[in-house]
Amino acid sequence: KKPIESNWPFVENLLKQSINSQTGILEEQLRMHLQCCLTLSHIWDANLPTVTILWEYYSKNLNSVFTIPWFGLKGLANISKTPMSMYELVKSCCGDLHSPDAYVSSNSYQIFLCILAQIMKKTVKTNGILPWKQIKGRIYSKFHQKRMRELTEA
Repeated sequence: KKPIESNWPFVENLLKQSINSQTGILEEQLRMHLQCCLTLSHIWDANLPTVTILWEYYSKNLNSVFTIPWFGLKGLANISKTPMSMYELVKSCCGDLHSPDAYVSSNSYQIFLCILAQIMKKTVKTNGILPWKQIKGRIYSKFHQKRMRELTEA
């Protein structure tokens, strides 16, 4: 069975244009983009630059709320109150099956985490642990002591 040829450079350009616009991107638009990226991450090969682009966006917007006002209470993220519920959330992100309505049931950051998990699973299988160490280094570098103090509980 021949794999489907990917076109990640096109997706990367679209993401950059959307995220880097002067007016900003609406949460509902971002969720739609990420839902598409999540689907593509299942059928195309792994792509670390896409994860890097998204991480750069989220690292700058960690204090954002990621809700869609007209969703009402449905738009609020569920907070894990127990270690088991957090484990279940992580397990669902790492699974191979994702809900086609993630746009409604998850905020954009949660969809990003699913993309990260999917791409890292594929990358580790083909390239070993080095790509994970690179991404982990990028993530950890954003959480220095001063930055952690600036974050709110939102």
